[in-house]
Amino acid sequence: MRSALTLWTGRMAETNGRWYEKGVDVKIATDMVAMAYAGEYDVAILVSGDGDLAPAVHEVRRLGRPVENAMVRARRSWHLIQESSKFVEIDRALFDRCAP
Repeated sequence: MRSALTLWTGRMAETNGRWYEKGVDVKIATDMVAMAYAGEYDVAILVSGDGDLAPAVHEVRRLGRPVENAMVRARRSWHLIQESSKFVEIDRALFDRCAP
């Protein structure tokens, strides 16, 4: 098991004066699958509503690792929820339950 946290920021690209993150979903998918294959975690916790991650979640589950997905209602992906072992909606009630 790893004892350190690695931060990877991806890259930014500009199109018509607007900035977008690029490559982050691919990095998340690659890490989730590679680390599941290597047995580096027991449960994947994915905080994303990006449906493009559904195939990676499917593969992680095929490798025997559960994947819990959390996201706000407006940004959730039906496909990602279907592939995940569990879905947790991030809402005000969740934050209230977590408050000391």
